[in-house]
Amino acid sequence: MLIVRSEQMQGLQSDLERRFVDSLMALLLAHFPTASLPQAAEPRPSLAALPRPVLNILVEGALAQARTYGLAYQAQIGAYVALRILLGGGIDQQTFIRKILGDPQIPPNERLASLWRLTSEHDWAEVQRALGPTDWKPTGCKAQAKLIADKISASLPATPLTAIVGGAETQRPAA
Repeated sequence: MLIVRSEQMQGLQSDLERRFVDSLMALLLAHFPTASLPQAAEPRPSLAALPRPVLNILVEGALAQARTYGLAYQAQIGAYVALRILLGGGIDQQTFIRKILGDPQIPPNERLASLWRLTSEHDWAEVQRALGPTDWKPTGCKAQAKLIADKISASLPATPLTAIVGGAETQRPAA
């Protein structure tokens, strides 16, 4: 029987997350290289112009926030991370969107789909107004947000972001 110690599982998880962050950065740069960061000082830099360590910090911060909402699947986390970076913190500031993302009555794996089903154009226009000057068009904010989420989520698997070792047991080190 294969026994995997908790330290080994932590190492596997850290490696998996590092690769996931790298893939999210690559997807953001591939799909939205000219998108400028909202709420940044003028002139607002595009994603492609950001130093990699800065983009890494943004992705890791958004990933941590996704976890607070219970998002666990790579496609959902990726969509949320893209929205969070391209919309700044605006997505978390809009009251109804924040409520949906944190609603314990909505299973975490259904929360992003619930955003599109339960929010209105007005909700997303509030997000846009909170950002100040952006690349967003003044109408169709919800559709633009969904397009961002769909582009990223379509490129990622709908599997949990966790190190799963098939059939392996974990073992805690002896005290």
